[in-house]
Amino acid sequence: MKRGASAGVPLVGRRAELEQCRAVLAAIGEGASGAVVVVRGEPGIGKTRLVEEVQSIAAGMGFARHMGWVLDFGTERGHGAVRTIVAGLLGLERDTSSDDVESAIDAAKLMGDDCLYVRDLLEIPQRGMTDRFTRLSIERPAPAPRSASSSV
Repeated sequence: MKRGASAGVPLVGRRAELEQCRAVLAAIGEGASGAVVVVRGEPGIGKTRLVEEVQSIAAGMGFARHMGWVLDFGTERGHGAVRTIVAGLLGLERDTSSDDVESAIDAAKLMGDDCLYVRDLLEIPQRGMTDRFTRLSIERPAPAPRSASSSV
């Protein structure tokens, strides 16, 4: 994500959208709850460049930034928008080991069932469930014995 804003490429024709995003950031900075900003549109109209600019502005205001991509044609399992954002909130890199994921979940000090939900959002198995499922074997039941009687 470094090519646009950090390379000094000017943002052209997005003043209104940029002001809307600045207003959202300002409201959050003044104590409003967080927000999700959805940027969508046809290919090539500057969505990525707008997001880079807003990310740069948010960084300048001291915000942590997390982003996930939703593509019309889908993504590979484990790389969806929600998983990417949750992983970012936990400080996880893209190809983090399962031990590091568990350490990050433990460090987050989640309460109650929140660990279950986070594991679902991260698309990882629930703790202790993999052993149960690997021990489960499904076998075809033995056929019932046939009786020796005949019908007339």
